Amino acid sequence: MEKRGIQKSNLALCMAIVVMLMAAQPSQAFIGCYGKCFLTCSLTFNIATCALKCMVECINPPSNFNTHDELCPGGCYVMGYFCKLGCSASLCTNISTKADPAEVKVNDCVDSCSEMCSNSKH
Repeated sequence: MEKRGIQKSNLALCMAIVVMLMAAQPSQAFIGCYGKCFLTCSLTFNIATCALKCMVECINPPSNFNTHDELCPGGCYVMGYFCKLGCSASLCTNISTKADPAEVKVNDCVDSCSEMCSNSKH
């Protein structure tokens, strides 16, 4: 009996770790995308242009971006995406420098915009 309890708790622990890793992936995806994009772009263009270009490229719209939600006739998903993009463009484009894209700091800034935009939905 005791062995089954240990197996169940190990299974629960493994499932919790998998969920945490899956939740962390979007941030890691943004960090990798933004860092690579910014370094490549900044060889040719100015920093402000690159920061904005890379945010647009790396902040992925939700998978249900083109769907219409009857509970939100204005298109909450679309509004949330553009809220996040606009907030990020306004608050996060001045963090990177030519020498340091500071992708982790930019990611934290973008995440704070996500939280702000999620809290402002109808």
